[in-house]
Amino acid sequence: MTVMFDVVRLTNPYSIIFFLFFIVTQSYIMMNLFVLIIMNEFEENYIDPDNPLQNFREQEESFKSLWVIMTQKDFGVKIHERFLTDFYFALPEPLGYDYETRRK
Repeated sequence: MTVMFDVVRLTNPYSIIFFLFFIVTQSYIMMNLFVLIIMNEFEENYIDPDNPLQNFREQEESFKSLWVIMTQKDFGVKIHERFLTDFYFALPEPLGYDYETRRK
């Protein structure tokens, strides 16, 4: 800002028009960059049919039902460490190892 005031004071007073135009243009460009980043993240995480969030939503019911079975002793709050491998092997392919289908 001090550069703008110095230039206006030392040169033509109409140079303020340049600085106002520069500030408005810079603000417009920065706003467009911000919107571009937001839209890009939205496209990667919600619009793309192969995104991780959609894949988890499709497997959510099997995850929940298996979680209930494995955490009955602790009332669904936590899973005991000895059940972690069983839990991982019992989950279907995108989330777990799916041991039953690989064994066949």
